[in-house]
Amino acid sequence: MKANGYGRFIQKIVINVAPTDLDAVSQKLGIPAEEEIGDPLTRRLIWTRLTRQLGNDEDVVFDLWMELGHLADKTEWQIDWEASDY
Repeated sequence: MKANGYGRFIQKIVINVAPTDLDAVSQKLGIPAEEEIGDPLTRRLIWTRLTRQLGNDEDVVFDLWMELGHLADKTEWQIDWEASDY
């Protein structure tokens, strides 16, 4: 994991999103979708965030939930922990 030089680490969180929800989630997070991952029912987004504590998955989920706001409950998404760097 890369450090930003100020005592924090840059995390790369991989989010799999249903194609029907891709535009809304992508726009809300301000990130473009990655290329298709081979599954026509899933598209991938790469969300980055800064942290001081490595491996804290609870903070990742909480911060993503806050970023998504009302979309968190209304869209189909999941974090791909194996592909993420946190």
